Amino acid sequence: MPFCYKCGSEVPADVNFCNNCGAQLKATQNSATPTPVALTAPQDRPPMPESNLVWAILTTLFCCLPFGIVSIVYASKVSGFYVAGYYEEAQKSSRRAGLWAMWAAITGALILTIYLIIVFTAASQAVKHRLFDYY
Repeated sequence: MPFCYKCGSEVPADVNFCNNCGAQLKATQNSATPTPVALTAPQDRPPMPESNLVWAILTTLFCCLPFGIVSIVYASKVSGFYVAGYYEEAQKSSRRAGLWAMWAAITGALILTIYLIIVFTAASQAVKHRLFDYY
């Protein structure tokens, strides 16, 4: 017998709503939003996807603040979707968090490279002018 994803009570297999809490168990034809399915037991859940929260925080602090914040927002949604039974949404949020963290790291590396090129060019020009001033 399946269990309700929201309250955990047993529900008959042929019902669309939980008798205990009223949660929708099966998608109706008019439903535009994805709905979680009733699970047969807690161990039947797929494994929770990686949230990428550590990478999101690190890229926010050290690479690119705007992209890192977007990555943190997506990473924080993963566990909520997973617990609610929205496994596909949890996987999408996990992938998006990883992508935004990757773009934050790439952007940070590009900005650092451009900065170093400018600094070394300016320093070499300063040294060059200083050497030729004495001759």
